[in-house]
Amino acid sequence: MASRKSPFIFEDAVPKDSFFNRREELDFFVRSISAKRKILLCIVAPLKYGKSSLMMRYYEMLREFGDVVSIYIDLKKKDKPIRFIVEELKKFGIDVHEVYKESLGKNSLEFLFDKINEIMVKENKWLFLLFDEFHLLPSRIKNEGFYKGFSDEDIFGFFRGFAEGARISYVVCGSVIEPLMDALDVWGGRFQIIYLGPFSREDAINMLKKLFRDGGLSISDEDAGLIAEAAGYHPFYMQYMGHHIYVAGIINRSTIIRAKQRLYEYLVPIFGAYLERIKKLGINYLETLRRILRGELLNIDDIVRATRLLRMGIIKPKNAKYELIDPLFKRYLES
Repeated sequence: MASRKSPFIFEDAVPKDSFFNRREELDFFVRSISAKRKILLCIVAPLKYGKSSLMMRYYEMLREFGDVVSIYIDLKKKDKPIRFIVEELKKFGIDVHEVYKESLGKNSLEFLFDKINEIMVKENKWLFLLFDEFHLLPSRIKNEGFYKGFSDEDIFGFFRGFAEGARISYVVCGSVIEPLMDALDVWGGRFQIIYLGPFSREDAINMLKKLFRDGGLSISDEDAGLIAEAAGYHPFYMQYMGHHIYVAGIINRSTIIRAKQRLYEYLVPIFGAYLERIKKLGINYLETLRRILRGELLNIDDIVRATRLLRMGIIKPKNAKYELIDPLFKRYLES
């Protein structure tokens, strides 16, 4: 077993052939862009919930539309995102290098984006920019040489202006939710937001069975269900447990328990940091969180505090109420 590569992926985005679930999010995206190409969409979820993997699936789906020019920009890796966009446009037969140089000399993106939109209109195409870690965009833009001395809010405002009335759409996500939500504020509610949640039990079991099968191991529905439940049906947590069980080379209650222990040892410091951030806001925030956990009615002050917790990525809206995004963090708090 040691010579075989683990089929479980928990350090990088999941490739297309290993992408599971998220049918609702994929169907929504296809319906949205089929009805109209203009879209402003943000994927919100805590760390390791599959945002980048979903973004990559959206990117791959967009490439199937003949009138769409799609560019995925991982702002963790691209310190000069505009130059990267210009280089990617060249692959679609759109050469704006000279316009880019002129724009850089003028310290303004206005001329460049006007030219790009002009080409999109002329060729009856739409440009989709998919920004991963969207909150990093202003710092990357300044590093590239544009809008030095401008505030982050002003730079996001420019990008909002570039999309208004133009054939440009944005799909964005970010792992640091509060700065991401601050960035979206500039758009005044125009972004549609997708909150990613846990898998269903059926999808979780199917994922685990397929991955173990890909690695040459067979797992029963019962054992797959035990792993999924222990991981809170969270895609990353299931991948993490699955990997440690796979490395052990055998699936039984003992290896499942050890994998669960490894996962919880990994999560305790992270959850402790979450709780510390909430405590710093004040004891009233813990009271509000307690009411949310119990499903109690919230008063006006609770709702104000819940809005802050929402922006921190601790909770998400559901059926006119709120619930914790991470089921294992919920268990941590309840314990």
